[in-house]
Amino acid sequence: MMVLVILAASVTYQAAMKPPDGDHGGNAMMRLSNPPRYSAFFYCYSTSFVASVVVIVLLLQESLQNNVFLLYAMNTAIVLDLLGLLGAYAVDSSRGCKAMGYVITLFAAVLAYIAIPLVLWFLGRRTRDKVNNSPACEPEAQTKS
Repeated sequence: MMVLVILAASVTYQAAMKPPDGDHGGNAMMRLSNPPRYSAFFYCYSTSFVASVVVIVLLLQESLQNNVFLLYAMNTAIVLDLLGLLGAYAVDSSRGCKAMGYVITLFAAVLAYIAIPLVLWFLGRRTRDKVNNSPACEPEAQTKS
């Protein structure tokens, strides 16, 4: 996990140093030619970079396995990292109709990859709650004789 997060942090840092469409004298060309697209790219990569750093810090915690809050925070940061990278890729690749089709397909696949485990977890939790709250699981009342 640590290797993948460090790779994501490295990719986002490198993209910030060498933005799409190149740079001229320290100014990103995309920022000059298409400011809204550059803003979307910048915010997506910034979100991904910060989320990667948060995951790195959380993975360094010794009590990660025992703390549900830290696990939840790490999972949330991983999803933000993934969505940030995907958004930046979509902004950088959306130049033609064919490329946009590929980006939309990739975006849908990643969202399905995130949504399916969440739905299964939620359905499993609801089923466990119903089983645990059913009358058959309650201890029988002791009768006094």
